Amino acid sequence: MARQPQLYLDNNATTPLRPDAVSAMQLAMGPPSNPSSVHGYGRAARMIVEEARAEIAMLAGCRGADLVFTSGGTEANNLALSMFDTIITSAVEHDSVMQAAPDAKRISRSIPKDASILPRSARCLPTLMMRPDREPWYR
Repeated sequence: MARQPQLYLDNNATTPLRPDAVSAMQLAMGPPSNPSSVHGYGRAARMIVEEARAEIAMLAGCRGADLVFTSGGTEANNLALSMFDTIITSAVEHDSVMQAAPDAKRISRSIPKDASILPRSARCLPTLMMRPDREPWYR
């Protein structure tokens, strides 16, 4: 029996890499690659990072100096939200947003589940399907 091709639909959790991205990563991850090191391996790694930064900046229409690479979503959320004194969130927000600063009262206000913040004529699309790690609050 022939094997059926699989359709991957969980791109919110992780997205399969394109083969050219895998190849580029394998090349970069071969030798010791700390881009902050001053030896030859470090300088080569720094060049790879800066070339990637320049390419992304060109695609995004910004300066490379305006791009910050983070290790993941939690670090990115913390960096982005650290610039604000007040953050308005919903009751179903990801923990990395809810705990973005040690003084949650100072930077976060939670909107109750039954709050209405949009006019009734507004259209919106709930994104609960993107939070598989949260217990449904609408039960």
